[in-house]
Amino acid sequence: MLRFAKHTIRKILIILFFLTFFTNSYGENVTASKTISNETETSQQHIKTNSDITLTVTNNATVTRSNYAVKVNGTEDSAADDATISISSGSTVETSSGGNAIYAQDTSGLTINNSGTISSSESTKAIDVAGADDVNITNNSGGEIYAKGRVIAIGNATNITINNSGKIYGTNGGNNADTIYGANNTASITINNNSGGEIKNNGTTKAAIRLIKNSTITNSGTIKNDEGPDYNAIKLVGNDNTVTLKDEGIIVGKIESNGSRNTLKLNHGVGRSYYYETTGNFTLEDLDGNNVVKGSAGSVGQGGSEILDELLGYRSLNIRKSLNRY
Repeated sequence: MLRFAKHTIRKILIILFFLTFFTNSYGENVTASKTISNETETSQQHIKTNSDITLTVTNNATVTRSNYAVKVNGTEDSAADDATISISSGSTVETSSGGNAIYAQDTSGLTINNSGTISSSESTKAIDVAGADDVNITNNSGGEIYAKGRVIAIGNATNITINNSGKIYGTNGGNNADTIYGANNTASITINNNSGGEIKNNGTTKAAIRLIKNSTITNSGTIKNDEGPDYNAIKLVGNDNTVTLKDEGIIVGKIESNGSRNTLKLNHGVGRSYYYETTGNFTLEDLDGNNVVKGSAGSVGQGGSEILDELLGYRSLNIRKSLNRY
């Protein structure tokens, strides 16, 4: 009897070990709202059933895994729509060797609020929402989203909004990928880079933002190619896109249009100087009524002495007309 009892206890312990091991290795289904606080979680957080689930990572917690740290997937069981992933300042969601830190497929209404860090140390995405629609990503001031490869992959999704007040960037040693990437069927993407926000790329053949059609970019922060001004900061591959450059916003790199009916709007204030190098066909519009020199978008003097002379000539003529009138 004693030998039998010992044998039974040993079997139970072995079963418990394997259950614990496989649960930690392969993931945990999140079927109700959950908070991970002040701990390191190594199992995948998989939201795949029920709607309106909120996963909160807070109080310096970390969700870390080799791949797919957080997954939202509606293909199994019932749809996991309207989920929210919230990462507080000091907390992290990351992958170390492959896959995406946050991956969404066959779901809609996803919200990602980041004030901490979302990252991938390998040539994969920090966030991949290629299989989702109606997604809202907010990177708050102090938040960082980065990867060696594409940082935010939109893929063929539609109705995606990205509001950035923090940093979104590709790290050194990446595979020369676009930081925010829209695939060939991507449509209706809205990117608001707010004051203090940075979206950066370090590739000679890629851009900080690549969009396709029916999309908008509004910049009051910095959009930059770290390789320098000779390389693309923004690349519009398709048609009917609008880029609005506002306030004290900075663009380092070219703004390229490979499609048609793409519009570049300037909103820096009356009499403000600016110069942006553009390639391809753009419709240029200064929302403050300044004269815009086409070719590259410039006003009041950063485009060289010829532009300066032309604009000063227009202003002098207008002043003389006003004096003659009175």
